[in-house]
Amino acid sequence: TNYGIGPWTGDDQEITVVDTPGFGDSDNDDSKLIDEMIDVLTNTVKSTNVFLLSFNVEKAFDNSLKQMIREMEALFGRQFWNNTVLEFTHWAYTQDAIDERDIRGITEEKTINELNKNLRENFKLDHDLPGVFIDSFSQKCPNDPEAKDCDLQLEHWKTETAKLRDLMNQYQLFKFMSKEEVYAELDKLKNETQKMVSDINARLDQLSIDLNLEAETVDSNNDIIQNHNLRVDENNQYIQNITTFDKNIFEEL
Repeated sequence: TNYGIGPWTGDDQEITVVDTPGFGDSDNDDSKLIDEMIDVLTNTVKSTNVFLLSFNVEKAFDNSLKQMIREMEALFGRQFWNNTVLEFTHWAYTQDAIDERDIRGITEEKTINELNKNLRENFKLDHDLPGVFIDSFSQKCPNDPEAKDCDLQLEHWKTETAKLRDLMNQYQLFKFMSKEEVYAELDKLKNETQKMVSDINARLDQLSIDLNLEAETVDSNNDIIQNHNLRVDENNQYIQNITTFDKNIFEEL
């Protein structure tokens, strides 16, 4: 894990960049790589605005890449997605490269959408991530005599790095936690969860009591209604008897 501090593309805004090799690229010694990375992030860098996930557009979204992202998610929690930006490499901005992509119907928008689709399917994201296309090879201009379309390449470099800078300034700081802080946070969440469960159970118990009281009230009301219905039937019978009696008296007269 390497890091450096310097001005953003040469201006006066100072930034820190941490470069971590992809997991699986370190002679199967990922555990050592992860320990080193966590040490640098928690004790030196301490926070970040952006996680910049770099994807080589010439390579497939395969299982090794998915596993690397899963490990990142396990290390930093799902909240790290709120600070993540996609960066696509091997995306040249020479005129020939642009024309070739146009012929093949390949655009920045389609490429970002396709990767976001894969991320949603594999990591259950509820939002799309922004993407930038920063071609580091453009920085060979103008010193490389074989470089082509330097003005065009540098124009896209400025555009894409400006997008990243805007995103970086929009995001809230993501604080890296040490293992001890993670365990403390987990204990805190565990206690909060237990309290929530206890509160929910207490409310359920009270709800059960209230429902039983309501049921008793309903039963009592049903008894009252039934008694009223009986009295109504008795009164109707009494009225019928009176009517019959009056009719008989009238016939006798």
